[in-house]
Amino acid sequence: MKENSRKEDIRILEEMIENANIENMDMNDCFGGEHIEAIEHILSDYKRVLKENEEIKIKNNAIKRESEAYA
Repeated sequence: MKENSRKEDIRILEEMIENANIENMDMNDCFGGEHIEAIEHILSDYKRVLKENEEIKIKNNAIKRESEAYA
C-alpha cells in the first residue's frame, strides 16, 4: 500500500464524507450517519491542530531569528 501524505488522506476522507452525504447507498450501508459525523469531527479537529502547529512553528522560527540577532 502506498503511503499517502496527510493532505492526501484529508482529501480522501473529505471525498468519502461528501459521497456519503449525497446518499450513496453503498457508503451508507457500510457507514451510518453517526460514523460519518464522527469522521467529520475528527477530521475537523485534526485540520485545526495542523493549522495551530504550523502557526506555532512560524512563531518559533521568528523567536529563533530574533534570538540569533541579539547573540
